[in-house]
Parts: sequence; C-alpha cells; structure tokens
Amino acid sequence: MRGSAKLFNLKRKPWIIPDEVDVATVVKVIDTCPSGALHYRHK
Repeated sequence: MRGSAKLFNLKRKPWIIPDEVDVATVVKVIDTCPSGALHYRHK
C-alpha cells in the first residue's frame, strides 16, 4: 500500500485509519488509487 504509512496499517483491522492524517492527505491518496477501489465522502 503506497501513499501514507499513517493512513494504512495492514497489520490491524480496520486497516484504514483516516483520523491519523489530515483530510488533504486522505483525499490525495484516495484520488491517486490506481484501482479506483477507494472512495470518500466529505461530511
């Protein structure tokens, strides 16, 4: 998983931890996801 070591931790579940990084980082990483499998919704 590339992008942010704080955002993704494959050794735990859930493995995506969006509260560990700022919103801009989450958006950037998801927008550059090559498979398009990740999505986000602003609240």
